[in-house]
Amino acid sequence: MHTHIRLFFLVLLSLALCGCPSLHQGTGGDAVNADTAWGKFTSRADAAALTDEPFRITTNLRYTGKNGENARVSGILWGNNTQASPLRLDMTSSIGTTVANVREDKRTFSAYSVSENTLYTHPRGQNTLVTFGVPIPLTLHDLTLLMTGKGGTLFLPANKKEPTGQTASEKGTFFPVLKAPLAGIIELSEQGIPLSWREPSGNGWIITFEPDATAPMRPRRLIIRHPDGYEAIIVVKDISTVPQPFNEEQLTLNLPRDVQQRHLDNPVESIATVK
Repeated sequence: MHTHIRLFFLVLLSLALCGCPSLHQGTGGDAVNADTAWGKFTSRADAAALTDEPFRITTNLRYTGKNGENARVSGILWGNNTQASPLRLDMTSSIGTTVANVREDKRTFSAYSVSENTLYTHPRGQNTLVTFGVPIPLTLHDLTLLMTGKGGTLFLPANKKEPTGQTASEKGTFFPVLKAPLAGIIELSEQGIPLSWREPSGNGWIITFEPDATAPMRPRRLIIRHPDGYEAIIVVKDISTVPQPFNEEQLTLNLPRDVQQRHLDNPVESIATVK
């Protein structure tokens, strides 16, 4: 028996001396891979941020609310690709009828419900779309950055320094980016491509990115989930650049004269889900 015990410890000692990788290191989360991933990520983010062209995006959105209600809509989003420029979004039903017209500028998110003939307004913020019944914890501007491949800037702290406390994931490395514009935990592949983002609490929103094969920083699909039952799947069907910037009229909501207006001051208050 003592011989077996000695043999067991000799095996452990030989493994330690030979420098064989542990299970944690084998997952791709070791320091070397983490340094490589972060360096490639910052390079990709910096390169994407250099482009600044007017755009038009066609998407499909399927989402589930907290009470299990489901909705499918198509969207056309357009703007001039700068944080200072307003964005416009038109949402249509599966049969092609317009259900909502949306505009977001630096201060205000406005949504016109066609069926209610009502314009809802709310201060722009990360949870504005959630307030309106759409489970997307992002401003339209931040969502646009993600869909156009510029989302890396949301996950970079001001000094772009690699954060400490990274841990291995099955596909890469988790980095806590608590001082980034979109504070949370970002998962990067070894090639520096964002795979997911989650709130730092660990029990909040999680966004998973499915990279486009031809443009890895630009996801072809975003899957958004919350433990309370919210879910949204955004499929990016097409992104096109526009030769001339959109003018003020093209970025304005054209509303009927008899439109009703309602301002939502309370973030907890919400309107019915668009169907």
